[in-house]
Amino acid sequence: FFLGLPLVSQASELRLLIDMLHENGMVSEEQYGRLLAELEQNQQKLLIRKTRRSICLIGEAVRIVSYAKSRIL
Repeated sequence: FFLGLPLVSQASELRLLIDMLHENGMVSEEQYGRLLAELEQNQQKLLIRKTRRSICLIGEAVRIVSYAKSRIL
């Protein structure tokens, strides 16, 4: 259901679903709060992972460029 969507869209879709369930009385206030907190926590974890991966990729690119420069000079 969510697999083809970008991660930001997935989070928006999940938030919409949680809101709809709450509005229809299918989840309690307590459950609603927990679900929103968990969604936020998961989004933060994902952002941290993506940031770390970007830093690793940048580091690798710097090493490749440095190596290439040393071979040219």
